[in-house]
Amino acid sequence: MPGGALSRAVRETEEACPGVVTVSSCARSPSSPTRPFPRPAAPKVSAKIVLLVESHEDSRAIYTAILEHHGFAVVAAACGDEGLRLARERRPDLIVVEFSPPRQKSLEVVRAFRAQASTTAVPLVALSTTPGDLDRDLLLAEGIAAYMVKPCPPLTLLAEARRILGG
Repeated sequence: MPGGALSRAVRETEEACPGVVTVSSCARSPSSPTRPFPRPAAPKVSAKIVLLVESHEDSRAIYTAILEHHGFAVVAAACGDEGLRLARERRPDLIVVEFSPPRQKSLEVVRAFRAQASTTAVPLVALSTTPGDLDRDLLLAEGIAAYMVKPCPPLTLLAEARRILGG
């Protein structure tokens, strides 16, 4: 996420999760280090599992914190290959995948989720780093449940997860 969007997302997450998420700084300089997000208590056994495939560590932490705070169990992956492996192991109820350049590699990941037996019917949300109809139309043709453009506010992603999973 660009700096301003990341700061806004951190503020929004802190407000949505009072007492759970506190970040002193999002800067990556030695003079102002970041603190990791604290993990909430283990989710209930009945929690819906969201697989989050996101290459940016800060975005993964923010999205994970808000989804977990609101009752979802989150399994996070930094890349598509890791996400595919985790999907086989954890059987998610929803997959949120970053769609970023190179477009062909991202499209292969989306298609692999659709081809993998454990995720064929799992709703997929694409977080695209490039706004525009080309990516949206391409992904909708692949059967995704929702298309969102980054930077995507954490509460917007939460609302979409609730809409899709009925929570």
